[in-house]
Amino acid sequence: VVSTQSTWRLRLERLGFIDSDSSSSDDDLINHHIPRRNERMFDSLSEDEDVPQPTRGPLRHLPPGNNSMSSRQKVPFSFRESVNLVTGVRLYGVGHWARILKAFNFHSKRTGVHLKDRWRNITKNKQVDYFTEK
Repeated sequence: VVSTQSTWRLRLERLGFIDSDSSSSDDDLINHHIPRRNERMFDSLSEDEDVPQPTRGPLRHLPPGNNSMSSRQKVPFSFRESVNLVTGVRLYGVGHWARILKAFNFHSKRTGVHLKDRWRNITKNKQVDYFTEK
């Protein structure tokens, strides 16, 4: 029966941490420090050198302009679109944004989320009566 310590000795020999002709005892192997991956990576640095810090990914808060992370151009709601939204909410109810979007004429890039946000702003500013057709 091969002991656990002998098994570890063979593994350490195969990995190159100890020499096969080493005369060290199994007790020395148990107390032997095996460097971890991070320790091996910085062995070549002297104590005076700074340890390199990981770099962050692309910046999320870039100034507006010609960059790859700029959002789509905002298209303000026209008066007619706001009237259509208020009329659609009266017909179909709050929350049926996709149905309202299909039933009325809106800008081609509008989504249900745009309608929801516009409705929130109209109600917050108490403008429902202003956009109601008479």
